[in-house]
Amino acid sequence: MKWNIEHEVDPDMLEVIYVTDFTEQSAIDFCKQIRRACTTGQTEVVVQIFSGGGCVSSLMTMVRQIQDCPIPVITAAEVRAYSCGFCLFLMGNRRKIGRASCRERG
Repeated sequence: MKWNIEHEVDPDMLEVIYVTDFTEQSAIDFCKQIRRACTTGQTEVVVQIFSGGGCVSSLMTMVRQIQDCPIPVITAAEVRAYSCGFCLFLMGNRRKIGRASCRERG
């Protein structure tokens, strides 16, 4: 699943971080990916969220990493971002939400 966002850098060089769960290990991996993205010379980081939620302490680790990131972070939710996923979505400097995320359930 990819989010179509226009970028000022080569899309092949763009670091896209996918968040599917909120665990201690996923928070560690997320922090490493954000730090790596900051060293590539890109002008922004895209965080694609597809999550039903998870551990709040892991969320807080991810939030702190976004707050400390020296380049803008775009958060994107195309299908679902529940609970911790939605909180992380709100932390982006810019946010993109897909139509499927807003669909009424019936």
